[in-house]
Amino acid sequence: MPKKSIEDKFAEAIQNRYTQKSVLLIGNGLNRISPGSISWDDLLKKLIIASGVDHVEPGKKPLTFLFEEISHRMNGGANRPNIKKLKCEVANVISELKPGDFHENFLRLNVEDILTTNYDYCLEKELDENFSRSVVTNKDTEKKYSINRCNRAKDKYIWHIHGELDNGFTANTDEHYPEHSIMLGFDQYQGYLERIVKKVKSASFDGLQDTWIKFLFTHNIHIVGLDLGVFETHLWWLLNFRAMLTARQHCIKNKIIFYAPVHENSAEKEEQFQMLSSFDVTVQKIECPHNNGKFYEGFYDQLYKRLERELGVVNK
Repeated sequence: MPKKSIEDKFAEAIQNRYTQKSVLLIGNGLNRISPGSISWDDLLKKLIIASGVDHVEPGKKPLTFLFEEISHRMNGGANRPNIKKLKCEVANVISELKPGDFHENFLRLNVEDILTTNYDYCLEKELDENFSRSVVTNKDTEKKYSINRCNRAKDKYIWHIHGELDNGFTANTDEHYPEHSIMLGFDQYQGYLERIVKKVKSASFDGLQDTWIKFLFTHNIHIVGLDLGVFETHLWWLLNFRAMLTARQHCIKNKIIFYAPVHENSAEKEEQFQMLSSFDVTVQKIECPHNNGKFYEGFYDQLYKRLERELGVVNK
């Protein structure tokens, strides 16, 4: 009998694991239309100023490489004190964010778990204005990476898959500090990917039960306000692995849906849509006029109403 592949073993492990429940995967889009919002471009400019480095041009460089460029050009290079300095600057800026109307709307949806790539606590504080980072569901064992990183606020579980402002550790050294889990550079992204691959290829689905990874195989995922750039290597790897399983024993029953705002100037996104489709991700386009600069507000309003009909709502 031929030896079973890792994919075949994993496919067997997730048989009958589909829950028919839904999860939101929320990116920075909701924050961009909220009080005190800041764009990635503006955040990067603040990082460059804080670094004391001249002659760094963001251009169209991937975020992860640009972060490394800034750190390498700093006095002393990409050492731990400099990485800490940059992450603390990010935390200082992001901590000013406040939840807005759309945070409130999407949190009404009938989902228990929410994944987010955001570092801030807008979701938690919209649910509970007195939220404290000490209210967690998993024992704090992750200083730098975020496979198990989950906070509970009211009846929701918020999984910060790219780190958070406070990782729960009170130590404040160059090696361990509250902002350490904030994921920015290429080195951290690749280290994260290595851990995810190792976790998945253990072929033991039980080992994923306390992680956000399991949702990509057991729940319907609704991707909201996430650009899903090419530097998101960990997410693309998981989507690719999941797509490989679709041909094995028909074990993949959940759906992953990527919602995209579309207008007359968005043709450049078609290549991304084609890639997502090949990775067994459903792309749902929502037509939105520019509407005098209120383009994204119109998109999220339409999207919320669509998800409200599909998922239902619950009282906060």
